[in-house]
Amino acid sequence: MKRLPLRRVAAAAAAVLGLAAGSWAVGPSELKAALDAGERITVVDIRPNKEFRQAHIPGALNLPAPVLSKRRIPPFGRVVVCGDGIRPDLTEEAAAELNRHAGVQAETLEGGFAAWEAIGFPTTRPPGAGHAEVRQLSYQELQRIVAAGTEVMLVDLRAGGKGLGSGWDLGEAFPGARVAQGKPRGAPDPAVLYVLVDDGDGSADAAALRLRAAGYRRVAVLAGGQRTVEREGRSAIETRTLYMKVKP
Repeated sequence: MKRLPLRRVAAAAAAVLGLAAGSWAVGPSELKAALDAGERITVVDIRPNKEFRQAHIPGALNLPAPVLSKRRIPPFGRVVVCGDGIRPDLTEEAAAELNRHAGVQAETLEGGFAAWEAIGFPTTRPPGAGHAEVRQLSYQELQRIVAAGTEVMLVDLRAGGKGLGSGWDLGEAFPGARVAQGKPRGAPDPAVLYVLVDDGDGSADAAALRLRAAGYRRVAVLAGGQRTVEREGRSAIETRTLYMKVKP
């Protein structure tokens, strides 16, 4: 009798109970091997349609995250949810939503499409088209990503290293994230999201492309860099100060 992997059993149980399956993830290599072996798997890509049209895993179905709950979901069987690799919390929420439907056992793809493409697995991107542009994150998006428990490494490319005066740094702006001064050291960690922060001069974009070429799968840039940190950080400080003054 063929034994199912524990992850598959757990995913099926999650589907029956209506629980999230976000913690049950399949790696790109495992998914590739299963697809090559002819296993019946529906890859659901939850990225925006524009990104999906640029490139996706061959045979994937595009169901963008914002409209997923409004769609009628057929009994797909085993499903692997593919996100952008930047917001794993959205991918896990999508898997949980799919698992509420009968006949669906949803898992997530570790590292999302970014990890799949970085390894060199087949995509629909035309030859010579190059990789997609580096993802730009807003200050609020990055805060949500860190708050969701995603392992984030802030790569500080700013000339001064610290902004907003004495004692204020990126670690204070984004509690829970690690900070590396300059280029991160050691081998790339596929579980880590590397977010580059520059002085607002756009240098992080070129640095992000170099990191990708060096094998870093999940790379993004804080849009506006230091200027964004100054603007949003000061706003947060002023809000907290005002709250403390009016608090009875």
